[in-house]
Amino acid sequence: MAPVAERGGNASWDVFLAYASPDRARASALHDALVALGLNVCFDQSVLQGGDDWHDLRPRYVVGSKVVVVLISDATGKAHFQRSELILAINQAREHDCRLIPVRLTADAKLPYGTEQLHALDLFGADDVAPVAGLIAATVPRAAPPDGAPVRNDRIPRPPRYFGGRDELLDQLATQIEVAGPPGPDGDPRHGRRRQDQAHPRA
Repeated sequence: MAPVAERGGNASWDVFLAYASPDRARASALHDALVALGLNVCFDQSVLQGGDDWHDLRPRYVVGSKVVVVLISDATGKAHFQRSELILAINQAREHDCRLIPVRLTADAKLPYGTEQLHALDLFGADDVAPVAGLIAATVPRAAPPDGAPVRNDRIPRPPRYFGGRDELLDQLATQIEVAGPPGPDGDPRHGRRRQDQAHPRA
């Protein structure tokens, strides 16, 4: 159960899961995988307590989420609550710093209006749960360290980019040579740059 502090008007979640009732089992599995990765996930089955007004809490929880994950299946078109969550998420993605991620549960699932241009993830079976959870986690902004030190990258590190080929390597070397300046008398470009800086000190 989520702490009381996270259930008020200023709720802040890493991920909000929007799904149709027939897809609850798949949503629950994805929720467990995301929580196992250390994320704070808003999943109605795990955060609602007796007497909670979901009509009141749902909009605030969507607005307070960094990432909204919408599970898409044949049931989505008839899921009233999920469609209202999707509309809120689309508005958040357009007007604020919120990421909307559609996740297809079947190969023939059609993305709803407003999400067609977004890259969708595929969660077709149990073997896909962990990989999809990892891809979602990679998009969640990370909080600053407690001491307030700046974070070099506010997202979970991505895999390194593939080598672009000979032309790209030559362009990178040319840029480095241009920045370093001509070499010094001993052939070391670092010495040439240092002597240039000494000859023309910065103001």
